[in-house]
Amino acid sequence: MFRTFMYLDEAVLRSYSTQLGILKSRKIGVSKGNVQADLGLVAGAVELESDSQSFDETVALYDQFEKKLIDLSGDEYFDFLTDDYDQSTLPSMSLFRFRGFVDVPQSFDMINSFSKLAPKMFETGVLGSGMDEISKVIMRGALCRADVQIPVVMEGLGIKVASKIKSNCIIGGDAVDLEFLSEEEATFLCKVECYREEVAIYDPLRDFMKLGRAMRRHVERVDGLDVITESGPLIRAETVAIYH
Repeated sequence: MFRTFMYLDEAVLRSYSTQLGILKSRKIGVSKGNVQADLGLVAGAVELESDSQSFDETVALYDQFEKKLIDLSGDEYFDFLTDDYDQSTLPSMSLFRFRGFVDVPQSFDMINSFSKLAPKMFETGVLGSGMDEISKVIMRGALCRADVQIPVVMEGLGIKVASKIKSNCIIGGDAVDLEFLSEEEATFLCKVECYREEVAIYDPLRDFMKLGRAMRRHVERVDGLDVITESGPLIRAETVAIYH
């Protein structure tokens, strides 16, 4: 099948492909090299492995993975593109595929846009003015992040699906690329985590700034830092792939 991927979580794909026997359980990597490591009193040769799999090979693996899922249809895999199922009774940890639209909450867009401007704001002194260097480093690390989790709500299944997707798994690497999905239909492959009547789908302090629970308790929730909730019923899910 010819697909154009907008999102593909390769780590999850490889893990599930190993569970299905498509990949053998082994260290990832096909190219090896040796490097001398000097660790004080200990010196030795350390073998390095790197994963050199191309994106085309990853897509080929995904094709094998979806074909293998057919054997699990109606049990651990539910394909709403080809069959009718009760979407409100999908088993926990099962995979399901459906077609629909995705929405990124507007409040996340504001935070994401601010993070893109933050480096320049630090350079010009708009941010960090009057702070000591340690505080600046902490604040810069909290605001200028590349490993952002993006909250999304997917419609089209008959029940809402709430998920967090990884920015580094977006093909093209930019959350802005997901905006058009609210207008263009796409296909989603997800795993059921649980059913909820309401889900806190995004906490900027936890999911964006990566603050621990103790620190979050001492941060005042100003506008833009509120927890984003979505009313149900809905499925909280892990997203494996989004494609046309």
